[in-house]
Amino acid sequence: MKFFKNIPLVVKMLLMTLPAIITLFVTAFILQSSVERAEHDIKSTLYDTLYIASSNLINADRDFYQAKEASVLLYEAREDGTADDETIFGYIDDFNSNLTQVTDRMKVAFDTMKANAELYNNTPHETDGKTVAQYETAFWADMDKYTSLYNVTANTGDYNAQIAQFDVCRDYINLVTEILEAHALEAEAEVEEQLGEMVRATMVVVFVIAAAVAVLSILIMIYLKSAIGFATKIAASIAEGNYHVKVPPERCSKDETGQLCEAISHIQARLADYTDYARELSDALTKVADGDLRVKLTYNYQGDFQPIQTGVEGTVMSLRETMSMMKASAEQVNSAAEQVASAAATLASGASEQTQSIEQLSSTVEKVASHSAENSENAAKAKEQTTESEALLERGNKDMDAMLSAMAEITAASEEIGKIITVIDNIAFQTNILALNASVEAARAGEAGKGFSVVADEVRNLAGKSAEAAKETTTLIERSVDAVEKGRKIADKTADALRRVSEKSKDTQTLVEMISDATAIQEKELDTISDVVNSISSVVQNNAATAEETSAAAEELEGQAAALNGEVVKFRL
Repeated sequence: MKFFKNIPLVVKMLLMTLPAIITLFVTAFILQSSVERAEHDIKSTLYDTLYIASSNLINADRDFYQAKEASVLLYEAREDGTADDETIFGYIDDFNSNLTQVTDRMKVAFDTMKANAELYNNTPHETDGKTVAQYETAFWADMDKYTSLYNVTANTGDYNAQIAQFDVCRDYINLVTEILEAHALEAEAEVEEQLGEMVRATMVVVFVIAAAVAVLSILIMIYLKSAIGFATKIAASIAEGNYHVKVPPERCSKDETGQLCEAISHIQARLADYTDYARELSDALTKVADGDLRVKLTYNYQGDFQPIQTGVEGTVMSLRETMSMMKASAEQVNSAAEQVASAAATLASGASEQTQSIEQLSSTVEKVASHSAENSENAAKAKEQTTESEALLERGNKDMDAMLSAMAEITAASEEIGKIITVIDNIAFQTNILALNASVEAARAGEAGKGFSVVADEVRNLAGKSAEAAKETTTLIERSVDAVEKGRKIADKTADALRRVSEKSKDTQTLVEMISDATAIQEKELDTISDVVNSISSVVQNNAATAEETSAAAEELEGQAAALNGEVVKFRL
């Protein structure tokens, strides 16, 4: 038993299961051999004998029927007398060839069945009790009779008797086929019986092997349960904090369970060391929590605890350095807080003065914005008046242009009148000449021309008066034309002056519009400046409040720095 305990579990399992494995292999080999033998029997019985014989019997039956058909066709052709020799010889060849194949196939079938003595000699037909051997003898005898009853080539004999003998011979083929089929069914049943016996035998063997394996498995489970149960008990005791439980030496065998117990024993020893490590680490952390940063670890830590030792020592060292730096920083912060408080007070005072200055600036900007608004209104009014003046000047220019046009028309009419008066003057001159000629002619006429002479004198007088009137009218018209020309020149000068005044008025209107636009922009910019000043005022007020808050915070910071310095002093470095 002690030797069995010291064997590894793998070897134990192998020793327990090896007989079952060998038995399984032997059973599988025997079963395979039996199956191969059964397959060989099936092949030799069903294929070599039954299949070959059956296929030849079927083909012989077909060929025999085709021979009969050739014989019938040949006989009918001869009776009709309509067929030629080639057709008749063809029928004869078909009959002879098919009959020859029947003979050959039946020989092969009977020879194949002779190889199976049980089938050939001892398997009777269920109707008449005859065997294949008896049917073979009768078949060949009836076949000889079939061929002798009627000679197809010579066309001699009893044709009808041969047809009747065909059915007798064909019945033998069917009877042998039925015996063959019956034997095949018996052989198949016998094979199935053999296979069933082999399967049952295999099941028995498998059951026995399974029972043996189950018994061996139970024994192994009992052994493993005992060993693992003991290891579990020791592990539970360790989990409860009892690190001094002893493992009996007999439990430390050479197999895996013994190695497990030995490993648990080592775990106990290491856990005891780990307890000392944890205790020292707890004491060190307690001192650090109390402000004592002068702790040191004395144990030689191993395994995963070595990084913990390094980490704790490094942490204490870092805390020591950090607290030293914090102490120096606290002093610097205290000094800086005093400076910040002083600067914040100065900033608050300056912010208050800025607030007052911004308020004065805001008041001044509001006044300037008010004056700018008044200037904007005046500029708008000036723009309106300038626009009205421009309209009046435009109207005066139009009236002056109309007057110049009328004066031009007067000048043109005067010139036309002068032309008419010139014509009248010429007419008067011609009339005077005619009157003078008439007077001359009247004087020549004597008494007869006196009356005509008086009329000629009157006409000449009227022509003279017309000429004088035309001269006076011409003089008046010339004076009128001169006066109109002077008036046109004066009107041109006046129109030119009005145009210059209109142009200046437009320039003035443009300047007034620019002044009005600039005043509006200035008003908007003053509004913007006012908003900016208000924003600056708000920011300055916020700065003042912030400066006061900063001053208070600086005083609070100074107090906190002093408190921090007091806390840092508590650590022992």
